[in-house]
Amino acid sequence: MDKRQFVDLLHKKASGKATATELKQIEDVFERLQQNDQNLVWTEAEQEEIKQRIKSKLPQAVSREVLIDWKKYLIGMAASVLIFVASYTAYQEYSFEPEIPILHRSTTSSQRAKVILPDGTLVHLNVNSSLSFPEFFDADQRVVELVGEAFFEVVKNPNKPFIVQTESLTTTVLGTSFNMYAMDGATPTVTVNTGKVKVMPADDNQKEVILLPDQQAVLLPSLELEVSRVNSQAISKWRSNEIKFDLLPFDEVVALIARSYHVAIDLRGYKKNGCLIKASYANSGVEFILSGLQNLADFDYEIQQNGNVIIDYKDCKN
Repeated sequence: MDKRQFVDLLHKKASGKATATELKQIEDVFERLQQNDQNLVWTEAEQEEIKQRIKSKLPQAVSREVLIDWKKYLIGMAASVLIFVASYTAYQEYSFEPEIPILHRSTTSSQRAKVILPDGTLVHLNVNSSLSFPEFFDADQRVVELVGEAFFEVVKNPNKPFIVQTESLTTTVLGTSFNMYAMDGATPTVTVNTGKVKVMPADDNQKEVILLPDQQAVLLPSLELEVSRVNSQAISKWRSNEIKFDLLPFDEVVALIARSYHVAIDLRGYKKNGCLIKASYANSGVEFILSGLQNLADFDYEIQQNGNVIIDYKDCKN
């Protein structure tokens, strides 16, 4: 909270428009006032604005001399509920914390990234994803925001929870590794590799679940969390330098490519016929993998302008 925000809160309180949350914020500030003896530097413009607001609140009977000596008047009005008496108290004693810059990292459809956060946590950011985080974490918690998919290797700190926020889920950990999938239009999931993770819908903390290794939470359309047992290593395999298909049917191969690269693939003409794919490729993009698969299966493909793919499947190759 900066000085301007605090003064605005005090103004809302005086006009009776402050919410319960805002009243609690004001109360927290004054609790800190009693514990600190620090000076706040206000600009001349800020001091003049506060002075004028105070004057507008004073009784008509107050003399001009008192108006000029406004600081002395405020000291005499220590018990007053006028908004800018509180502002003066803040001026004398409260030290506001500066705004912390928010940093952003993002990837395209053909790149991945590794991001080291201020606490040393390592984030593997998948394609078409973005991560926002403060330049420095505050004293109580570590909060980041994710759009897309990422794998987190969180540095353990029992006194400072690590929180990942997406549009639909809030995930809280102390120190662990987990995969989070939150692409626009897709079903949000959290998969734990190591440690313990708490997951809840973003707007309902009464539905939280605790996940252990090899457990996954899926947010259903009903906003309920469904927990199941999975192979967490396989789900986060997109981080590796290669992608492997171990005797998978062609349609499952396509689904894995779509999932790993966050693209929609329209598979046409495919029928279950027992054709299994066993191969590995460098994790170098959709086109690279599809061109390699053409050595094992007979199909044509087209990558559209938006990155989505159409595959016309014909048959297996002997």
